[in-house]
Amino acid sequence: MRAAILLVLAVPAMADGIAKAQAIAKAGPEAARAAIPELIELGKGSPAERFAARDALVVAGPPAVAKLIVEAGGNPSLRLLLEGVSFDVGAGVVVAALPALASEDQNVRAMAAVSLGAAGAGGAAAVKMLDAALYDADVGVRRESALALGGIGLGARDGIAGLIHLANDPERGLTREALLALGMILRDAAERERPAPKPSPEVARAIESGLAWLSRQQRPDGSWEVPPAGDAPAAEKVRACVASLALLAMLEGGDPNRRSPELRPGLRYVVATDGSSGEYAAEGWSVAREAVVATLCAAARVLGEPECRVAAERGLTTLAARAERNAGGENAKPGLPAWAALPFLEAGFAGLCAADSGTIAEFQALIASSPKEANEDPPWLALVARAQWYGGADSHALVESVLKLQREDGSWASTNALGPVHATACMLLCLEAASGLTRPLTLPLPDAPQLKAAVATLKIARQSKDGAIRAAAEQALAGFR
Repeated sequence: MRAAILLVLAVPAMADGIAKAQAIAKAGPEAARAAIPELIELGKGSPAERFAARDALVVAGPPAVAKLIVEAGGNPSLRLLLEGVSFDVGAGVVVAALPALASEDQNVRAMAAVSLGAAGAGGAAAVKMLDAALYDADVGVRRESALALGGIGLGARDGIAGLIHLANDPERGLTREALLALGMILRDAAERERPAPKPSPEVARAIESGLAWLSRQQRPDGSWEVPPAGDAPAAEKVRACVASLALLAMLEGGDPNRRSPELRPGLRYVVATDGSSGEYAAEGWSVAREAVVATLCAAARVLGEPECRVAAERGLTTLAARAERNAGGENAKPGLPAWAALPFLEAGFAGLCAADSGTIAEFQALIASSPKEANEDPPWLALVARAQWYGGADSHALVESVLKLQREDGSWASTNALGPVHATACMLLCLEAASGLTRPLTLPLPDAPQLKAAVATLKIARQSKDGAIRAAAEQALAGFR
C-alpha cells in the first residue's frame, strides 16, 4: 500500500518536472544555461523526464555539454543524457569536448570521447585528438575514444591506423572495442556507397500517400489511436506495437530526416513504454515485442539515436533469453519464430549483436511453410514481402494486389481488430520491402584503399584462436558479405 501511495505522489512531481523543463526550453538559451544543474538532476529520472531535460539542455548548447561531461562518469542515466544532448547538438559539441579531452581527470577525458562519438559526423573535427587518445594511459579513455571514432563513421577514417594498433592491445576488452569501431566505420562507408533504390512512380505515390495519412493520424504524444484492447496496461503495449510498425514504415519509406516531426515524438513514446525490462509485450499478443525491438534496431541503425540503441540492446537481450527458454518447450519449433527473427536481422545489420548464421534461412523457411493467408494477416504480408526481397524473388504480383487495396485517402482498410493504422503500416512495409526500399541484409565490404587495412584486420581477427576476438570480429562484420 505504501509503495502505491508513493507512486501516486511521484506522478505529479514527474509531470511538474517535465512541464518546468519544457518551459525552460521555450524561454531560450539564457534561461536554459541558468538551469543546467536543475535539468541535469531531472535527467536522472524516467525516460520521459530525461527527454524533457535533454531538449532544454540542447537549447543551452555547449555549456550544457561541458557540464555533463564532468558529471556523467559512472552514472548510466547521465551518460545516456550526455549522448542524447550531444547527438542533438552535433558539431557544436566539439567546442566543449576538445578541452575536456585534455583534462587531468580520466573520467572527464572518457566522457568527452563519449560526447564526440554521440555527435556522429559532427565529431569529425576531433578525429586527430581522438586518435591521440587511443594511446592514453587510462584504459577507459582508450576504450571510449575507440568507440567514438566508430560513432563518427567514415569521417574517422584517419583514425583507422590507430584502431588497428589498439586491436593488438594486451587489454582484450580494448581489442573488442577497436574491432567494433572498425566495423562501424566500414558500415558507414558501405551505406554511403549503396545506390538509392528507385521504386516505380506508382509505388512511390502509394507510399507517399500512405505515409502522409499516417502522419495525419499521429497523436500529440507520438502514438496512434488503436481500438480498445483489454485493460489499460495491455492497451498501452498494443498501442506501442502499432506505433512501432508505423514508425518502421516511416524509417524505410524515404528520407527519415524529412519525417523527423513524426519520428522524434514517436520513437520517444516507444522508448518510454518500457523503461527497464525490455519486454514491450501485451499478454496474448507476441508480435508486440518483436515489432517494437525491430523498430528500435532500425532507428539505431538509420538515425543513430542513442536512446533507441540502448533500448534496442535491452530488448534484444530479452528476446534472446526468451528464445532460449522457449527452445526447450514441449511445442517449440527449432529456431526463432519469424517475427522474433526480424529484430535480430535488423540488429545484425546495425552491428548491435553478432548475426546467427542460421537465422536468415530459418526466417525465410518459416514464412514459406506457414499455412496462413497473407491477405488475412497484414503483419504476415509485410514479412512475406520482406522474405521475398531478402531472397531475390519476384514480388510484382504482391505489389499489384496491395496497390489495389489502397483507399483514396492513402490508407488501407483493417482486416482485423487493430484498426486502419495497423493495416496501413503493414501494407506500407510490404510495399517498401517488395519495391526494394528495405535495406538489404548484407552490403559489400568497401574496397577504398584507406579502408582495406580495416577489412584485412577484421578478417584476420575472425580467424583468431581467441574466442572473444573471433566474436568481436564477427560482430563487426555483421551485415557485410
